[in-house]
Amino acid sequence: MRFYCISKTDNFIYKTAGETVDKTIGALKKACESHEIEFNLVDSNRFDSANFPKLTQEGIVYRVTMDASAVRIENEIVNEKCRTFYKDPVKKFPLYDGFEILEKAGLPVIETVHEIVADYDTLKRHSEELGGFPVVIKCLGKTHGIGVMKIDSLESLVSVVDYLKTLEAEGKKFVLKKYFEHSRQGRIIVLGDRVIASHENVRIPRDFRTNAVPEELRERRAVKYENALEEAAVKAVNSLNVNFGAVDILINEDGDFRIAEVNFPCYFNRTQEITGVDITGMMVEFLAH
Repeated sequence: MRFYCISKTDNFIYKTAGETVDKTIGALKKACESHEIEFNLVDSNRFDSANFPKLTQEGIVYRVTMDASAVRIENEIVNEKCRTFYKDPVKKFPLYDGFEILEKAGLPVIETVHEIVADYDTLKRHSEELGGFPVVIKCLGKTHGIGVMKIDSLESLVSVVDYLKTLEAEGKKFVLKKYFEHSRQGRIIVLGDRVIASHENVRIPRDFRTNAVPEELRERRAVKYENALEEAAVKAVNSLNVNFGAVDILINEDGDFRIAEVNFPCYFNRTQEITGVDITGMMVEFLAH
């Protein structure tokens, strides 16, 4: 059996993105070795389709980056015979976080405007529909919390949207979200039909973005969530056509929660380190059987 790990070896936008991808590759390689599975790194910068074998049921494919070239290669080599986390290999995982699908599934998501229009009256109406200010603008696509902006007034919203619209030509996409006051942020790792591990970040007063504060200021802890929350996480992942993923949730002081996003592929190494759960080994074993 052969494991094909699709990645890109350079040109990361953020330094942390490169570090997390490298750690993921290393963990997957180690897990493959322990299961006596041949590990192959497919570098999107050096991919040669003419010499790449047609995959059979002995082939396992997992993409560790959101880079467009890696997605293109995955689309090219994945077929109905090889093993992946996709329930349907043709449909794949929806672009970005599939929030509209989660909404239709009746899951407790944060209210979202998916298409932002650079128009004063339209932005005024949307902000009112979201409950007024503050509102949040989120850049979709694995920014590790950096692309989340809290906006406190209509004037600020209009000016920020005017600028962000200039970035759409570079492939950036932004959504407008209701601000959900929270004290904790959790990451829940789902494999198949169950939660296998989860950890929690405690918010510090200096920044509403729980996932973007400096490493030395973070407080993280392993946590086991109640059944209702875990069931929502499993349903969220499974509704997006995958058997594996990380669900990020926000929890307020009253214990109410909202799904902030679902990630696939995802950075699971931090949860693995905090909880001691062998997530990587469980991933490889799931795909191999």
